[in-house]
Amino acid sequence: MNHKESYVVFLPRVASQANELQHRSHPNVWIPPRALDGPNLLYHADLVISGGGTMNREAAVLGTPTYSIFNGRLAAVDKYLMATGRMKHIPSVEDVPLVEVRRKQGCAAATSKGTLLGVVEAIEHWNG
Repeated sequence: MNHKESYVVFLPRVASQANELQHRSHPNVWIPPRALDGPNLLYHADLVISGGGTMNREAAVLGTPTYSIFNGRLAAVDKYLMATGRMKHIPSVEDVPLVEVRRKQGCAAATSKGTLLGVVEAIEHWNG
């Protein structure tokens, strides 16, 4: 997919992030004025890049290509999702070009009969 065809939904954690981005001209970036249905957004997204653990974990389990920019100590569930190929890590700004930007073909969570089992295994591995 051409990056000019990409559309970014940016969910700022703090107002200063939204203010900084709004002062620049980014026609393909949308900052929602209110909270959105997170799981629905993650499910239909082609790609998720986040530093937040919950959003990344939900996206990965829903079958959306997921990249974590978190640079602290990774939780066991994140290590598991990375080891199973459901999530990738972006350790530095230099690694951002390695992100594969493309349209998602279907939704793995909706088509996989093993989704529930996969969720249960991820939770068991996380707690174990």
